Amino acid sequence: MKNLFRILLLSLAASSAMFVSCDESDHNVKISTEQFPVGTVSWASDVTAEQKAVISELINSLVCVEETEFYMGAQAKTYTRPNFHSAYSSKDTVWDSNIAVLEDTLSKKLGKFPYCLVYYNNGIPVGPVVKIKMPSYYIGKFEVTQGQWDAVMDRRPTGTYCKVEELDGTAAWYKETGLGDNVAAYNISYDDAVEFCETLSMKTGLNFRLPTEAEWECAARGGKATRGYSYSGSDSYSEVAWNYYNACKGLGSENYGVHAGGELKPNELGIYDMSGNVSEWVANSYYWYDYHDDVNPKGKMGGDTLILRGGSWVQKKSNEFYPANRRKFIQSSYSDESFLDAIAYCGFRIVLSK
Repeated sequence: MKNLFRILLLSLAASSAMFVSCDESDHNVKISTEQFPVGTVSWASDVTAEQKAVISELINSLVCVEETEFYMGAQAKTYTRPNFHSAYSSKDTVWDSNIAVLEDTLSKKLGKFPYCLVYYNNGIPVGPVVKIKMPSYYIGKFEVTQGQWDAVMDRRPTGTYCKVEELDGTAAWYKETGLGDNVAAYNISYDDAVEFCETLSMKTGLNFRLPTEAEWECAARGGKATRGYSYSGSDSYSEVAWNYYNACKGLGSENYGVHAGGELKPNELGIYDMSGNVSEWVANSYYWYDYHDDVNPKGKMGGDTLILRGGSWVQKKSNEFYPANRRKFIQSSYSDESFLDAIAYCGFRIVLSK
């Protein structure tokens, strides 16, 4: 009887071993995990050593934005008075370098409902102002680069536009307007950015995505470390943003075009170029927030009416580089050709929930 029982156990063990072997063979399962500060990466079996090196650098550059609250849509040191009109008129604004005073002042003026109507500057909607609670998350220290795009994607971005008219306009990036593994990727559509995040997630087992509009603005303001700068890291946008005056005047000059991250000053969290280099896609579509949207509001993801945050190297007006500035992008309003022109100065950075 004991021998019969032993034979049955051996038979079951052999069957189990055969099943595991068959499963691994059929599905080509190869487990390769690696621990990073942001979590455990489960590398897909088709990721090469070269890809791992580039993606690892991207993951290790993520910056933690700690749990906090902030007034989304408020213009840096500028806070709207009770009439909720333009935050750009001196008689309608409160200026103070002391963050505690600003918080107290705005809280009193907004009263029971921490919400203001949308306000405009030169026709650009900059609000509304809403008090937002933000859980912790990770965001890219730099905009996604051309080298990172190539390491993750097996295709080039949608756009091919080049500001230099003499070029044929068939490549993704150009030496004349910014070319290099460490240079921010441009000519990026919203769908390109979403697909990059999805592909990166499949290669790593982590859930990468575009930032919500609230996550983007909170990080641009410096999170809990904010000093209330007018721009992301400074009161002078040319210190922290590539713009028309320091990157677009003088074709062929050393500073012309899109740049690599880290060449200008970072903000309070050590994040670069949120005020300007390439304009950046955020995840949610354009809508007006109200005081019920008080915890990292997400709204609808994608759609036809999208949002770009941050200025780009071809823009001139100072308000285009404010952390609260939001640019509406209606995809259906463009022809095929004009769409490619419109995304020529667009890029993105990635986010990972904590």
